[in-house]
Formats: sequence, C-alpha cells, structure tokens
Amino acid sequence: VIFDRAVINLIAGEASRSESIIETIINNAAANGREVNVIRITVLDDHNNLIINTQVSISLNNTRASIIGDVATQTDINGQVYISMANLKVETFDVGFTLSGLSISNESLPGLSTGKTSSVTFIPLDSDGDGVFDTIEIAENTDPFDINDFKNTDGDISPDAIEHDLDSDNDGIYDDTEDSGNDPYGDNDNDGIPDYLDADDKGDGTAAACIDVLAGIGVCDNGEPLDPVFDYDQDGIPNHADIDSDNDSLPDVVEGDNDSEFTPDTHPNYLDPDSDGDGVPDIIESGSSGIDTDSDGIDDSYDIDIIGGNDINGDGIDDAASALNSDDDDHGDYLDLDSDNDGIPDTLEATTSSDSDGDGIDDTYDINITGGNDRNNDGIDDAVIPLDTDGDGRPDYQDTDSDDDGLSDEIEGQSSGIDDDGDGIDNHFDSDNAQGTDDNNDGIVEDSLPNNDQDNSADYRDLDSDNDTIPDINESGEIDFNGDGLVDNYTLTSLPLPDADNDGIADYLEVDSDDDGTFDIEGTENGNFDSNNDGQVDVINDKDNDGIDDTVDTAVNTYGLKSIDTDGDGISDEFDPDDDNDGISDIFEGEGDTDKDGIPDRLDIDSDNDGISDYVEAQIPVFIGDSDGNGIDDVMDISFTGGLDVNNDGFDDAFEPVDTDADLIFDYLDLDSDNDGVTDNEETSNIPLTNEDTDGDGLDDAYDVDQTLGVDVNGDGSDDDAVPLIDTDGDGIFNFLEVDSDNDKIPDGLENEDYNNNGTVERLEAEGEVSTAVKGAGSFHIQLLILMGLLLIRRKMKA
Repeated sequence: VIFDRAVINLIAGEASRSESIIETIINNAAANGREVNVIRITVLDDHNNLIINTQVSISLNNTRASIIGDVATQTDINGQVYISMANLKVETFDVGFTLSGLSISNESLPGLSTGKTSSVTFIPLDSDGDGVFDTIEIAENTDPFDINDFKNTDGDISPDAIEHDLDSDNDGIYDDTEDSGNDPYGDNDNDGIPDYLDADDKGDGTAAACIDVLAGIGVCDNGEPLDPVFDYDQDGIPNHADIDSDNDSLPDVVEGDNDSEFTPDTHPNYLDPDSDGDGVPDIIESGSSGIDTDSDGIDDSYDIDIIGGNDINGDGIDDAASALNSDDDDHGDYLDLDSDNDGIPDTLEATTSSDSDGDGIDDTYDINITGGNDRNNDGIDDAVIPLDTDGDGRPDYQDTDSDDDGLSDEIEGQSSGIDDDGDGIDNHFDSDNAQGTDDNNDGIVEDSLPNNDQDNSADYRDLDSDNDTIPDINESGEIDFNGDGLVDNYTLTSLPLPDADNDGIADYLEVDSDDDGTFDIEGTENGNFDSNNDGQVDVINDKDNDGIDDTVDTAVNTYGLKSIDTDGDGISDEFDPDDDNDGISDIFEGEGDTDKDGIPDRLDIDSDNDGISDYVEAQIPVFIGDSDGNGIDDVMDISFTGGLDVNNDGFDDAFEPVDTDADLIFDYLDLDSDNDGVTDNEETSNIPLTNEDTDGDGLDDAYDVDQTLGVDVNGDGSDDDAVPLIDTDGDGIFNFLEVDSDNDKIPDGLENEDYNNNGTVERLEAEGEVSTAVKGAGSFHIQLLILMGLLLIRRKMKA
C-alpha cells in the first residue's frame, strides 16, 4: 500500500553550491507498518564531479523524521548514498553531511566544506489535485484519486480541509467552539496534518488526538474515537462534523452553544447529555424518538426526510422542529427544572437523585446500574422511561396530575408557586429557602414531598392520601363515573377543596373530614379493617403503588381501583357501549335518571321503575351473543346487521326502543306504555313495589330475580313469576302494550275493576258482556258503557 509519495526540493542554503543533490526515490511501507521514504544523496565536488569511496555521514535537524537502521554513515562507492527515513511529513528540515577519508584534502576542493547543511522541504502528494493531501483523504475515508470525492460536511463546493470552514456541519456553532476552543483544521505543530487528526499532537502540545493511527503516516484512523476535545460522544465523528455532538438525539442546531440558564456547568448544551442537570437525560426530556431510520445522524423527530417540513439552510433538520415543552414556557423540558410547572422539581418526579458511579447519569437511567441495553452507547438504558404513576403515557415530571386523582400535583405537592432566587426551583423544595438536607447538592431538599399517611407514596402519587379507604377523587368533589379512583376526562379540581369542618385541611387529607368524632372509614364497607381505631386501614401493603392498601384495593395488580362493570360482561363501563346490557345504547339512554332513583338510565335496568325491564319494554330481539366482544349483541350490532347507524353508537337504528302510544315517551321510560289508563305495572304484576333496590341495579327488589331467586328465562333481571308478561287474548301483544287486552272491544281503562266479584278484573276476562258493580235500576247497559269509554279515550288523546 502506498500511503504517500513525495518530492524533496533543494532550497538555497549553506551547502547549496552543487555539493549535493537530495531527492526522494522510493516510498513504501516497511514490515513494521511504518511508512519509509528512501532518500538518495549524490555527492559532487564544485566541478560537478562525483566524489567516490568517501565516508558520508548524514544528519537530520529540525525534524521529527528519523533515519532507520545503522546507516547514517556509509561509503559513497559510486558517489551516491541512500538513507531510509520514517515519519516524514509536510515540513522543511535540514540535511547535513560530513565527508571523511577524502583522497585529497577539503581545502583542495573549493566551495566544498564538511559539516554544512542543506535546507529541504518535504511536500506530501495530492494525487487527484483536489487540494486535499492524500494522507488526509485516507484519514477522512475519501478517495485520494478522485477529484470529486472529499469531505464536505456542510454540502458546499469546497472541501472542509482547505476552505477552513468556520462551521463545517452548518449547525450554527463555530468549529473551534465545538472542539473546545481548538480549530480542528489548525496545524499547531506545522506538520501538515489537521490537529483533530494528528496522531502526534492534538494541537495543544500535550497529547495525540487519537489512539488508533493509520500505519506510518501519523494520521488518526478514520471512524475511531478521537480525543474528547474533538469527539465528545466518542462516536468517531468529530464534533465539528457531528450533527449531534453529545449523542442525546437533540441536533446541535436545536441545543445551541449556550449553557443552562439555571444550572450552568462546564459543558454547553450541545455537549451536555443532561443540559439542565436535573438527572433526566436530554434524550428523554426532549421528546426525541431515539430512532434514526435513515442513518443520517439525525433523530427522526427532527429529520426533514422523515417528518417533512422546511429546511432552508439545508442541514437536513426541519427548521420548525423543536424539543418538547410540556408547560409551554420559554424553556424546552430538557432545559426546564420543572417541566410541567407543577412546582415539583423534575429531579424529584423522575430520578433517584443518586449517581452511584459518578458518571453524571442518574442511577434510574444509567446502563451501568440497570444492566439493560444501550444500542447508541450513550450510557443510558434504552428501555428505561421516567416514572409514569398513573400510566397515562405522560411521565410524572410532565404530568400536572401524576396520580390522575383530579387533584393537581401543585395542590398535592404543596408547592409555593414562588421562586425568590430565580433558580428554577420552587421555594418549598429549594435548599436555599426550605428547611432540610441536600446531600447531593442539587439544590433540592430531600424528603420535601408531602406524604400525609406516611406510606410508600407521596400524596401527589397517592390515590388515597389519608388512607381512609375513600379515594381522594371522591373526597375532592371530582367525578369518577367508572369508580376506578381516577378522574374522568382529565379535569382538575381547582381550589378551594372540600373542607367539611372548615379547619383549613382539605377532606382528602383528614380521616375525620367533618370532625364529628366518627372516622370516615367507619362509614364505608372497610370499617372492619381499622382494628387500631386510627381512622386508617391497618396494613400498609401496596403492591401496585397506587396508594390504596391491597386489603381494600379491588385491583391489586393494576394502578387504581377496578373499573365498574355494571352488567358483568367483562367490559368496564368506560369502554362498554351498553353498560347495563339492556339492549339500549348508553348514548341513546344518556345520563338522565327518569325514575329519580339515583341511578342514571344507562345503568338502570328498569329506568321507569314499573317493574318491567327496559330490555322487555324496548322490545329488543332475543340476544344471540356478542361474537366480537364489543359489548353489543350481534343481533343489533351494526357490524353484523349492515343497517343504518345515524348516531354512530354501534347499534342498528332499526332496533331503537319502541314508543307504543306515540306520546314521544319511549315505552321503557313510560309508566303507561299503551296509554290505556292502566299502568304497566298493573298490567303485568299484582305484587306491590318494595321501594328497595338492594343491589342498586335499578330494579325493585320485589321483581329482581337476584333477590327473589326465582326464574329469569330471558335474562333481563326480572323474576318471570313476579313480572309475568301476560297476553290475555293470545294475539302476541302483551297486555301492557295494547288498550284492549281481552279483545272484547272494551278499553282496558274501563275494565280495570272486578265488577262480577270473581277475583279477576274484567280486562283480563274475554267475556261478551260485562257486569257493573252497580246493581238493579242503576245498572249501565253495555252499549252505553262502551260509548262512555270511547268518549273518555278521545278526551285523553286530545289532552
């Protein structure tokens, strides 16, 4: 392999009068890998005659090159001597020689004197004439024989090496700034090799720029890590040519060369993998994807080739791309000590505040501690993400309600909302203002987060901060329809919080909220779990770390309580399109409470409390099963029927509830569905209401099969014997749905008595004649009775 070829030109000097001709004739690699330049020296007298058989001693001065082997002195048998030299570079140096054993004295040779030197210049080869020496092209992995192939980081028309570009990667940061104040293409030792590639001297005269050196030419091996001065992240790409110098997935052009406003250190942001020093690595806080699909060195989150956008400066980065800023203030999260502006420092919300090995990476993320995977070699475990207590996809340090209980972290963390010294840390947690210890000197007081019940979860991560088994959301006045202890629709409670006894302590923090002498827990089904009578559940064991003791936690392995599943179909109400499984969609039923029993119609299987289930009154077809498990029976599931679904509730509109009497009140909400003057309850059951609903399903205990333990063939929840669906005339229409149940041409409203005292009201007797309760001369003729009935019906319909 020919690493270099060179020409040594004779330059006028003390020995320039034809005493010698010095030239390079051979250039190759020796067995030990060093490059060898063989120098031929021809010795002449002042008449240009060869001087032969003379001892010639060669000396080199002002150069790092060396003579190989013990050949510094030799006899010029034919008037020429050959010297093998190593480590020649771009340089001017002196070659001296001394002659001895001459056949005549020096004095007899005018103009020739021994001990003199000639100054020579060594010039490396530029084979393709592109202005970049072959040695540099080889080091930068370009072709020394192709004039169009040279390193050009910023994509202009000139090679980096010769244009001495102030900003090679066009990231807005000067090259000498990126390389710790050193000009990467400078040449402090004047050896022709840029400092950032110089295997002998990295420019400051102290050490080499690299360890691995290309054989014999003194240039750093391409792609091998350079001194951190030139390659901070040790990825083999020098800072001045690296789009992301600290390998935190944030392009340098986004981070800039400033230091953190709140936590200045010795590293500018583009060379600092944790710019704000809060323990959360920039790659995590910035919202970067950590993925580089096209391997161009630019994270997909900013890559113009991936996300599109505008790239006016041609750096490959979307000009509009910026780092995540959760609280929309003036600082991206990676520069913000409180990313969600909840008053709780990110350090407390997302780290252990411990760096066991002192490498600058919090133990939470340190690959040396976690032992996980680190594909990009940034020292951070690729699989670790900051704690997300409520599992909503927003890490606590970016979540204003970390436990999702409706109480903001600002409230539960009891931050002051004041930062007197402007260091980005709330006074409540700032070691400059608050009492407490700061062992790791991060400016934040340890153990400063409120933990009212002294369990393993600080209040802002605790769904039951006083451990009274009543979720904080219930005590703070928020809405939790599905009963999982988490706020619905991510609304946050605002001050003032409920404080029943007006003592200045919110109810969610008190075990006796109303100060009536009875602990709140005693009013719950969990009263038996407080044996020591302190108002809190006894055993502190919280497997899922939600702040709810496992003794009373209905979802021990899942954050929060078990979501309510009213109909027990395995689909929690929040995802169930028909919570009570009555065949009427929740969207259709809405949040109304027709019978005012405290149970919304969507959860009430008898919305009008007439003893007849909504399923029956709505005339829903016989269920055939829910094959796709979406909570809608296939018989009415639009996915199977292929009908119309105007309101997009998933139910075929052909099966909407019936309004028999066309009074604009659906039968399942109508106490007299056929408007015959006889209530539906009367037409189906002789059993009076108990006005009790033990299981809270909306159906009175008198008819609830769960209470009567009777028979329920159609599975609507009603006892078939307690609520018999009678069809007196056998016409296929239940009595409560027709105005003449016995088909005797007399409206049921006129036959709702037992006129003949036979124990059966007349509307249930298919007789041709009706006896009235008035005997003798006062008796009504049947024709007159019918006429009166028709008049009554007409009047009622007009009304």
